Amino acid sequence: MQRWWDKAFQQQWSLLEGSGYSNVAVLLLKWADELDELKTRDEVEELEALFRERFHFHTEIVELDLASKPQLQMNRCLSTFIEKHDGPHRLHIVYYSGHSRFDEFYDRLDLAASINPDLGKLPYKDAVVNWRKAEDLLRSDEIDADVLAILDTPYSNSSTEREGSRENSRRFEVLGACPIDQTTAAPGKNSFTRALIDELRDLLREYGDKPFNSFHLNQRICMNALRRDTPSQLWHLLRSEQNILISPMVTKEKAKRKSHLIRAPRGRLTLTFDLRDEEMNHEQIQVMARGLAKVLEYKKMIGLRKINWHGIQPTAMVQFEKIALAMLAIVHWRKIIQRRRHEAALKVLSK
Repeated sequence: MQRWWDKAFQQQWSLLEGSGYSNVAVLLLKWADELDELKTRDEVEELEALFRERFHFHTEIVELDLASKPQLQMNRCLSTFIEKHDGPHRLHIVYYSGHSRFDEFYDRLDLAASINPDLGKLPYKDAVVNWRKAEDLLRSDEIDADVLAILDTPYSNSSTEREGSRENSRRFEVLGACPIDQTTAAPGKNSFTRALIDELRDLLREYGDKPFNSFHLNQRICMNALRRDTPSQLWHLLRSEQNILISPMVTKEKAKRKSHLIRAPRGRLTLTFDLRDEEMNHEQIQVMARGLAKVLEYKKMIGLRKINWHGIQPTAMVQFEKIALAMLAIVHWRKIIQRRRHEAALKVLSK
């Protein structure tokens, strides 16, 4: 019960301190320069630097080429990325910049190096990957982390929930640059990635270390004067419709400086909860931790540092009941002994 409480309390505390994620990893996908018709390198590298330097996320840039089948490269890099960074209370951000084309009949969204690979130069014909396969992998029941996919390309999804997805609180959202029947701007001042970078910087200045959510981010991008004609869209791909929280990770240096500024507690308030039972199960402890989260919202006002678990002690009534039960057993045993003695005496007299 002590371990259950420490974990549940820490999770609720982290939700107030930041996004609640213990690790955030970003995978940025683009086509190799010789295939990249849109020339996305500068914007991709600027976004990567923003996530790495200002948000302190782990970042990786992967360039898809024709050294092997691009689909196999996509599958491999995603699997490696997930295996390396997956876990509870973690966030995967997967970003792509480039062309796409949508086949409504097959519900197939292809990411491509060229706007029309079939009519373009020979290399472009094979520079295509099926994004739906990536979505299936990212929504898999084997993954514990939340997922935010950011696609600087037209996006569509015919169904927000597919068979096989388990019911839990895990979140998977896709932020697409524009609807599938529109065309998003190429890299430059009007691009979706430019608006994404600018709004992330503004939100960082506005919120500091506090979290903002994906809905707010999308809202800010849509309100950008240069993006109003092609508004971005946010999709939920799992049952949970809670928005993903984004905030900078706390570096070790910052955490160390902050710990020096926090004064050691000088007082301790003791409250007792009278419970129906002598023990609590895992679910009951989690519910109690969530309930006490309302108190944590006022932690700065009351100077709260931590809520400690000192165990459950049986009440005086429980002790009295145990003594009474023991005394009742003794009385009952004495009656049995007396009855047996009486029966033995009757047998002797009858002889």
